[in-house]
Amino acid sequence: MTGREHGFRAGFLVLAAIASSVAGCASSSHSYFMPARTRGTALTMESAREIAEPVRTRGFVPADHATEPLRIGCAARLRTEAAAPGAYMSTLSVRVWVINYSNARVELRPSEFRVIDDLERPFALSSTALDGRETGVALIAPGRRVAVDLVFRRSAASADESESVRSLRLLWGFRIGDEEYRHETTFEPGGSERNYHHGPRPSLAARLSS
Repeated sequence: MTGREHGFRAGFLVLAAIASSVAGCASSSHSYFMPARTRGTALTMESAREIAEPVRTRGFVPADHATEPLRIGCAARLRTEAAAPGAYMSTLSVRVWVINYSNARVELRPSEFRVIDDLERPFALSSTALDGRETGVALIAPGRRVAVDLVFRRSAASADESESVRSLRLLWGFRIGDEEYRHETTFEPGGSERNYHHGPRPSLAARLSS
């Protein structure tokens, strides 16, 4: 091998190593989650004490409002990627849709939402937005259709962590007029990028009841 050939080979190996390193840092895996079941409660105040009572829901909407033109749905997407050599970061994106053609205002406080996985490991809330605009409180007036986006993050042990998560629990809630409701919703693997962006079909969302 001539000196020139040796130089070309050495240069090629350096470029290959750089490309491999960049690819490793950019690699990611995706998993999608859809709501499987939820437990809803209605909150009331009695003698300055908060009381939570179980409430039946249909598609997250309490039964008392189920006949109104109000629809609420959600989906989640989990991605794990290399943040640096040997270090990984999991990013969980949760999207909540509210289609409000009722006569009441709907209020969500996404900054108070919490998520844990099936091993009780929490995610840290990173950002919240309403139709792409950063916000901590989402007020949805009658006649509006909106998407509320939340981003959670945490460090991961490996690149395939998103594939090992079997379920997620979202602790969240909303107000319809003066009435407040909370949900503990379990998400299980399922869905697709289309479900995440456009939401489940209304006929499927309506089946989720508690």
